Amino acid sequence: MMYSQIQIYAGGFASTCSLVTPEISKTIAATIATYNDSSADWTTEYDQVSICLGGVLRIRTGENYSRTIEAKFGDVVWLPKNTSLKYEGDKGIMFFVPYPVDWRFRSQPNRPKPWPASVR
Repeated sequence: MMYSQIQIYAGGFASTCSLVTPEISKTIAATIATYNDSSADWTTEYDQVSICLGGVLRIRTGENYSRTIEAKFGDVVWLPKNTSLKYEGDKGIMFFVPYPVDWRFRSQPNRPKPWPASVR
């Protein structure tokens, strides 16, 4: 597993933990992410299914982020490839599965490999 914690914007925190990586599966990935009083801009470079495991997760999409999807425990959200969005959350915990697993290498072929396990 790869874990990273990131402080994003004023006072909030976000973290991710990669559960299934290209080293494990050749087709799909799986990650858990948390967003607590934070937001992060992103454009999906993959198809993604997300399941809210707790708290409140808001995904803002559309022109100027005008559409808000608010997910609570058990809600499932589908995000097609190339969706521009902003993740926000109040103790939001999300399990998500991006496809394909090697999206990073397809979109950024010269990207460095993840840190070695001893650093994680």
